[in-house]
Amino acid sequence: MPRVPDHAHPRTAALTSLALVAFASNSILCRLALAPLLVDAGTFTFIRLLSGALILAALLAIRDHKAPKL
Repeated sequence: MPRVPDHAHPRTAALTSLALVAFASNSILCRLALAPLLVDAGTFTFIRLLSGALILAALLAIRDHKAPKL
């Protein structure tokens, strides 16, 4: 049986589609958040950077917790 290239794998296509939907959703949410009278650009940027740092820290904690102890 011939090996299917990684780029043709259904999981790769599904994850790529998910990433595209996430980027599009992010764009829409940013436009809605920066509508007049909701939040200023500086506060919005601070909230995004802080939330990104918190998620990154959580992902690293999960990864380190699952890592085998040698």
